[in-house]
Amino acid sequence: AAYGELAARGYAGAPLYFNLGNAYFRQGQIGRARLWYERALRESPGDEDVLYNRELLRSQVGERADVRDWWADHVVLLSGLLGLANLFFFACCVGSLFRESETLWWGRWIGGVVLGVLVVAGGAAHRQAARPEAVVVAARVEARTGPSAAERVGFLVPEGQRVAWLEASGDWV
Repeated sequence: AAYGELAARGYAGAPLYFNLGNAYFRQGQIGRARLWYERALRESPGDEDVLYNRELLRSQVGERADVRDWWADHVVLLSGLLGLANLFFFACCVGSLFRESETLWWGRWIGGVVLGVLVVAGGAAHRQAARPEAVVVAARVEARTGPSAAERVGFLVPEGQRVAWLEASGDWV
C-alpha cells in the first residue's frame, strides 16, 4: 500500500516499480506484478533483479521469451555498440586523411559495415520499443474475433500476459 501511495503521488523510478511488482507478486496478483516489472525495465533495462523476476513470472504464466524482448532488453547495449562503431569508423576516416594504409582501408570498410548493421538493429529496437503494449491484469480476458460482445471468443488471455496493442475501435482494443 505504501509503494502504491508513492506511485499515486507521482514518484517514479525503477526501484519503486520493482518493489511494487514484488508486492503484487507476493499477493498473487500476477498481472499487476508484470505491469510494474515491465515499467521498471523501461526505466532500467539491464537490471538483473527485475529481469530475473520477470522471467520467473513469465514461466508461471507459460509465456516464452521472444525476439521482441531481446531488442527491448538490449537497447542500452546496442546504443553503446553503435557509439563505439561510429567512433572507430570516423577514427579510421580521419587517419586516412593523414596516412595511406591498407589497415586503415580495411578499418573503414569493416567499420562501415558494422555501423550499418548496428543502425539497422537500432532502428528495429526503436520500432519495437515504440509499439504500444499492455499487460493483462484481469483474471480472465476473452479475445474476441471482432469488436462486439456478439462476436465469438477466439481464445483466452491469461493474467500477466503481455500483449501488443494493434488497434482500437470505440471501447474495444
